[in-house]
Amino acid sequence: MEPPVTILICNNIVPKRTKWRAVSLLLLFSIMLVSCRKEQKPSYTQAQKDKIENEIKSLESISDREKRFQQYKLQDNKLGMMIGYRYLGLAYRNSSRFDEAIEAHREEYNLAIELKDTIESIIALNNIGTNFRRVGALDEASTYHYKALMLSDQYQDASSFVARKNRVVSLNGLGNVHLTLGNTEVADSAFRLALKGEEQLGSKLGQAINYANLGSLLEKENKTDSARLYFKKSLKLNREAGSELGEALCQLDLGELEEKDKAWDKAVRRYEKAYQILKDIDDSWHWLNAVFALIDFYISQDNYDKARQYISEAKPIVKQLGSFEYLTKLYHVEYMLNQKQGNSRRALESYIKSQMYKDSLMGETKTRRIQNLRLEYERKNKQREMMAVRQKMKQEKTFGTLVLISSICILLFCIAVIGFLWYVIRIRSKNHKMMVQIERIKDSFYTNLTHEFRTPLTIILGFSKQIANGTLIDRDELKKAGELMYRQGNGLLDLINQLLEIAKLKSGTVQLDYHHQDIIAYIRMITESHQTLAKAKHVELMYMPDQTTLMMDFVPNYIIKVVRNLISNAIKFTPKNGRIKVITQVELNFFQLQVVDNGKGIPAEDLPYIFDLFYQAGRSSAEVGNGVGLAMIKQLVDMMDGTLTVESEVGKGSTFTVRLSLKTEKQVSPTNAPEEHNPALPCTEPVEENVDTEVNESRAKILIVEDNADVAHYIGMQLNRDYNLFFAHDGAEGLDKAKDLMPDIILTDMMMPVKDGLALCRDIKSSDVLNHIPVIIITARCNDADRLSGLEAGADAYLAKPFSADELKVRIKNLIEKNMKLSQKYALSSQTDINNMSELSNVNQTFLHKFIDVVYAHMADRTTDAESIASDLCMTSKQLRAKISAITGDNTSVYIQKIRMEKAKHLLKSEQNSSIGDIAMKCGFEDVSYFSRAFKKMYGITPSQHRRQPL
Repeated sequence: MEPPVTILICNNIVPKRTKWRAVSLLLLFSIMLVSCRKEQKPSYTQAQKDKIENEIKSLESISDREKRFQQYKLQDNKLGMMIGYRYLGLAYRNSSRFDEAIEAHREEYNLAIELKDTIESIIALNNIGTNFRRVGALDEASTYHYKALMLSDQYQDASSFVARKNRVVSLNGLGNVHLTLGNTEVADSAFRLALKGEEQLGSKLGQAINYANLGSLLEKENKTDSARLYFKKSLKLNREAGSELGEALCQLDLGELEEKDKAWDKAVRRYEKAYQILKDIDDSWHWLNAVFALIDFYISQDNYDKARQYISEAKPIVKQLGSFEYLTKLYHVEYMLNQKQGNSRRALESYIKSQMYKDSLMGETKTRRIQNLRLEYERKNKQREMMAVRQKMKQEKTFGTLVLISSICILLFCIAVIGFLWYVIRIRSKNHKMMVQIERIKDSFYTNLTHEFRTPLTIILGFSKQIANGTLIDRDELKKAGELMYRQGNGLLDLINQLLEIAKLKSGTVQLDYHHQDIIAYIRMITESHQTLAKAKHVELMYMPDQTTLMMDFVPNYIIKVVRNLISNAIKFTPKNGRIKVITQVELNFFQLQVVDNGKGIPAEDLPYIFDLFYQAGRSSAEVGNGVGLAMIKQLVDMMDGTLTVESEVGKGSTFTVRLSLKTEKQVSPTNAPEEHNPALPCTEPVEENVDTEVNESRAKILIVEDNADVAHYIGMQLNRDYNLFFAHDGAEGLDKAKDLMPDIILTDMMMPVKDGLALCRDIKSSDVLNHIPVIIITARCNDADRLSGLEAGADAYLAKPFSADELKVRIKNLIEKNMKLSQKYALSSQTDINNMSELSNVNQTFLHKFIDVVYAHMADRTTDAESIASDLCMTSKQLRAKISAITGDNTSVYIQKIRMEKAKHLLKSEQNSSIGDIAMKCGFEDVSYFSRAFKKMYGITPSQHRRQPL
């Protein structure tokens, strides 16, 4: 990659009208037909040439290549000598031996002309142009790049990869020359033509070079946002292409933009990264770019010692290269440095030298000659193109009509084929997306169904094991365990019955048992059975029939399942103090049932699929459902020849509407009382809420975050004898309680409403207040991906439901004991040096560093009280006390005292001329006597005795 020379120049060298004409001509020649002059082919094959190239490329050192070249010379092998000159020139250039590189590539060009190898001639001309650009000879560089471009345009084989590649190289070189001269329009045109060529060639490295060049151009035009975008594209492509040089140059370009934005730290990191990469790959030419970037940066930051250090490092390399460009830069930065340091004499000397080399580099005569070369090239190219066009027009006139008709036929055929292929691809893509969506829905269904099974099994198996082992003997506990097992077993049975019901409905073998009865009585009975659950959730449930009785034909068992599921869903997704209305009315010959709630609603994109089997509306993964209930009731309503529809608006609620015919043509059983045909309704008693235990200061505090009250109660029964327990039913409430309680450990489910367990774990681990608290995730999702997600979120342990109560106890005990051992270890020590606390986690070490810095800051104004320090750390005193105690085993005041004493101990040795009273004041002690007593109590000797001890 050849970066543009960053030298301030005058933009008025070329008249504006001339620049626009240059742009137009440069764009014109890229799209016109080229000359059809036949090339004289070389006398050797491409295979012979490739063989010699591979032989020379395998030799890495210059000396080995020189030896091989001498062998070709003794054999009078001109093909070997030509390729040898090419690779020797590249090696010399990479070693900054530019004179030798230019001479080698000139010899390569002479042999290419002699051997009639046009491609090699183009390669040689581009190499010579690049060599001259490296030493700042822009006049000569532009001459050779234009020659290479002209040869590329005249080359007959337009499909040749090498020819196309070298045409792009020519454009790139010319773009850099014109960018250096300030001809941004011409440079932009050249770079974009080069980029298009690299994209056609599929060269990531070539694209990276041109994106970087365009970025430099945009940066010159102060379009920093666009420039940053192009540099980042270039950086990405360089990394993909494995170009360390390209990556380093992009780091330099991005560093300049960061410096312009005054992001000093980011800028210097990028400069230093580029410096190290270029130093490692031993590229002196580009390495100097990084050095000068660092010099400019440190001068701007008034870090003169650093700047002079890099100038000293760069000076011998610059003088060795002899490049006017770098000599200009070298003396310019010396001028800037001396001027800032007030050394006027040296500044003037450096400025004179800088201007001298700048004038040599940017002479007006050279600039005009380069412009004349470009215009001459464009004029000749235009004449050649016009001649080619006239000749082609003569040849094509005779066959014009035939070609036109053939083209139209081919075009129509291609359009038909493309249209057909597009249609086939679209159908296949649609089918593929549908299959992927079905598989995703099924996976989600089975995952959540597993959760529905594992959660009750956790309680059933856990209590069963404890009863079998005889560890659960208390009568009240046995009764409570039985209630929990019975309730969870019923829930599990209900889920299984729903799945079996769907299977029966899909088989089409179900016989409908129609009865002519009062449907209002059935619905009232079902609604009243849910009142207790609704009240427990602080939801108002109302039944609003338009008449007191209605005799009609219906299937009692189906109506019970439909109404029960609709009301249960409404209660589940209606917030506290919400309202649910069950409305029945008759319209013509149809009975209509509506369940209306003011809950969270269903997104519009989910409404078409809400009744599909396995489908779950676009809720968060925390809102657990199995995708069975609505699919089942839809099939039940369809079996009764009815309709089920839904209307919903997010944030306002949902309305489910069931319409059934009052009369059916199917066989109807005799009328009976509702109770005779009413299967037992499910238990809808509210689950007893878990209550936080009374605090016992000698016990550790555990926060249990679990949305299933039965599971939370089961966990609480396993731990309540040994720990203080606190409960939260979702992640958001759990986070708030954690901040208030500062527990010793947190147990959380993964799938919960509002905020799931993973989000809770991430919030805890990213909080400076809470990140020391261990987190155990307990979930029914137990595949490797879920387990990895939990660990990545920062969980300290992961338990799968159904889990072993003993394993849970052991994990909790080990985590708490581990933290206690560390805190006790550091509590017994008088040392506060973080380097001596290597067993602490990184987050805890970081927090202690921050805490100690704040204490040091408060020592100066003698306000080392815990409240002031907690305020600076954005914590409450309670939170700070809990965190310091958990990490160090000390309370806040004791640990602050240790920090002050450690500081005093250090100052007593390092500041021998300061009195003990002064040192005491520096450490926040106003009473010297108290300081001496406290010092002796902690270290066993007085401050004076400590000062007299040898180091």
